[in-house]
Amino acid sequence: SGDGATREDDDDGGGRGDTSSRQLGPLHRRPPRELALHYLSPCMEKHGICVVDRFLGAALGDSVLAQVCSLHAGGRFRDGQLVSPRRDSAVIRGDKIAWVEGREPECDMIGVLLSRMDELILHCQGRLGRYSINGRTKVM
Repeated sequence: SGDGATREDDDDGGGRGDTSSRQLGPLHRRPPRELALHYLSPCMEKHGICVVDRFLGAALGDSVLAQVCSLHAGGRFRDGQLVSPRRDSAVIRGDKIAWVEGREPECDMIGVLLSRMDELILHCQGRLGRYSINGRTKVM
């Protein structure tokens, strides 16, 4: 990608331009603490974004996708809103969102994804420069 973000490479498991991540091997197989300390934190510090391909694995990833598709088919998605109300918000923001916690009956696999992300964030605590993440809202 041309945005300068580090991304786990499909072939060798290393982030482009980040030799320490290459030494880790396939990132999606690393224990959460190791992944957070040796890849996520440095990547976030350097680029402000981080991608880990195959983070969930195929089966869980497919299950999360199926639940999102089910929410969409069930009419749970709404137009994204701007912070300040405007009549043309659908033109400015064309996305559809659904707020979930992952505890809803039809969102249990989304809940697993959120739990894994929360675990990584906890391991990164204190290692994200001047940023301190101490909680989150529902996800969309």
